[in-house]
Amino acid sequence: MNLYLVAKSGDCSKDGMGNYNDAVLVERKHYDLVKRFLRAQFDFEMEGLVGQSEGKWLIDDEDVVVRYINLTEELLDANVFKHKYHCRTYWAWVLEDKLKDHQPVAIDDVVVEFNSDRTTS
Repeated sequence: MNLYLVAKSGDCSKDGMGNYNDAVLVERKHYDLVKRFLRAQFDFEMEGLVGQSEGKWLIDDEDVVVRYINLTEELLDANVFKHKYHCRTYWAWVLEDKLKDHQPVAIDDVVVEFNSDRTTS
């Protein structure tokens, strides 16, 4: 089953610049790169949250920022991310059959509608 990055916040999420959450198909050859990116994203998010809780708006650990930015650029170079707005988005990694949990979803700018699996009685 395919794995997708799906926007959870930021520019390419439904609460960002559009009305849906972008979803990006990740080819198997890019799995290691995406895993490294998601770890860097987590560290970046945590540093930011801890900083905000302490009344700071900047991340103290420059290595965390540099690693995160470098990995967004690697994803652009690998054509996993298609544009700079993907770099300004926070992502979750999900199986294809779980994309419906992140609606509304768009894959390559095409909005995908999922039928409900529930039956009514």
